[in-house]
Amino acid sequence: MRSTMGGIKAKPKRRSGVVAVEMALVMPIALTLIFGIMQVGYAFMIQHMLQDAARKGCRAASFPSSSNTVVTSAVNGVLSNMKLTGVTTTILVNGAAVDVSTASYGSTVSVSVQIPLSNVMLFSVSFAQFTGTIQGAATIRCE
Repeated sequence: MRSTMGGIKAKPKRRSGVVAVEMALVMPIALTLIFGIMQVGYAFMIQHMLQDAARKGCRAASFPSSSNTVVTSAVNGVLSNMKLTGVTTTILVNGAAVDVSTASYGSTVSVSVQIPLSNVMLFSVSFAQFTGTIQGAATIRCE
């Protein structure tokens, strides 16, 4: 074979299986990173939703005619579209677990919303057990 410049053209080297081997080595690592980033992003989104629900619950608790049922309804209203299971709402008035209707002027009301981390996993992995909770909390002073 001659090229247009008069030199001899070299034969291309055969590398037909190299791409498949490289893909087989890189793909598990790349997919693990992609799915891990998706899971962390989803957990942050859930945490922000819980924080927003706690704020709305505190706002509902600051009204004089409020009760724990009203606060819990406000929290559940924020989380209703998320279809989350295992959500726990804790309401404290001046550090004690009593009804919000007992709160008076200057009392502090704290609302904490928690969900187990295992309930918000997008992807389940058999080799890892995820423990802990994701929490959103807010505190307000009644006026």
